[in-house]
Amino acid sequence: MSILTIYVLPLHTTFLVDLLSLGPMTFSAAIPNGPSLKTVLEHPQIPKVMFDVRQDSFALFKIFGVRLDGVEDIQLMELATRKYNRSFVKGLDKCIEYDAPMSFADRIRWQIEKQNIRTIFEPGNEDVRDVFRRPISLPTQKYCMQQVRYLPRLWDLYSSQLAPDSKSMVQRESMERVLKTHDPAYNPRGDHMAHAPAHWRTSSY
Repeated sequence: MSILTIYVLPLHTTFLVDLLSLGPMTFSAAIPNGPSLKTVLEHPQIPKVMFDVRQDSFALFKIFGVRLDGVEDIQLMELATRKYNRSFVKGLDKCIEYDAPMSFADRIRWQIEKQNIRTIFEPGNEDVRDVFRRPISLPTQKYCMQQVRYLPRLWDLYSSQLAPDSKSMVQRESMERVLKTHDPAYNPRGDHMAHAPAHWRTSSY
């Protein structure tokens, strides 16, 4: 985990937190009479929205000892709205491509940005080193911001389609995902990451 990207909805502003440079003090430092970032991330009454919380939760807990709470997982929200084939979860790119409300111009811009990012991360491309250089390069900043830019749109869309019972189910499973990443035996890599929760595959909701 090198950069933490946070989009603050009321401010309509994206913040890039340089974990590589700041280290553990990232989460312990606090403004006068204000909470630390660790307090915000761990507070059950401060809502946080993430897409597939598992990787972030695993890294935050293992490296920084942060126990996420109050999280709603957009990947699970999409799954809960789906009326067909709930065996596998979708990745963020697929959710943006097929579901995110956007204009034709925005969609073209997103596709170009996505292709540029894929080019950077292709094996053997030396430009990938720029991702880890400091100060943070402009392409890396754009990449990080793109990862959160469409989350509010997806949340609005899926949330409007969820019944109260389904919303509660998403919240419970989101926290279950977090708790599983705290298990010392947890494996954050592998085909199992694409599988939907077992009890969701055949349930009707």
